[in-house]
Amino acid sequence: MRLPLFGCWTLIANLHICCGWLPTPQRSDFACSPRASSRRYLTLRHAVKTKTKPTERYSIKDFASYELDDAGYQDIWYERQISELKKARELKVDTLTDLFSPDHLQRHREILNPEETHGAIFELDGLVVDMTSVKLLLWSAVAEEFNLRPPSEAQVSLANALQPEHAVTKCFLWTSYPSEAEKYTMSHMRVQEQIMPQMENLVDRLEEDRAVVKRQKSSRWNTGPS
Repeated sequence: MRLPLFGCWTLIANLHICCGWLPTPQRSDFACSPRASSRRYLTLRHAVKTKTKPTERYSIKDFASYELDDAGYQDIWYERQISELKKARELKVDTLTDLFSPDHLQRHREILNPEETHGAIFELDGLVVDMTSVKLLLWSAVAEEFNLRPPSEAQVSLANALQPEHAVTKCFLWTSYPSEAEKYTMSHMRVQEQIMPQMENLVDRLEEDRAVVKRQKSSRWNTGPS
């Protein structure tokens, strides 16, 4: 049984794809018509095409891993430097500066919001004595002076973390104009100057609580842990 030359090369190309081998073609095999030669050349080129390794792709687990994140690399480097610093016998100024000096974003955050950099800043009167009732009295006096709606205790509690002019516009909702907010703020300061000197017992309570805390610390230091 005799097969055409084009059929032979097609069969050989299929065998190469299945078995992974292909004999070297002879020069006389291409001595035929130009159309048949071009077809055989395309088939042969497709058959002997180099098989490359498939491209590796990152999976969902790799994307979720902190090891492939820039922040994760930075945290790992920082922890490694801290652990080596604890084991070192001497400290270098350059090493400490590289580790603990803030970058540009941290310095910008420190300028805009220092409480986010150094932690929350607490008021002593809010920790030792609850001043909500006193501030409620102050703002109620301002509301009575200008015939405004008196604020509730919840609104005053929220206003403790804001400036007086912001408390007027955002918490009490008395006005949205800066000029009127400044007028209410000045009245609040005037009422505060009138009422606070009358509350001398509040200062005495603060001094007593401070003395109690100081005595407790000194007693713990002298006796030691139980």
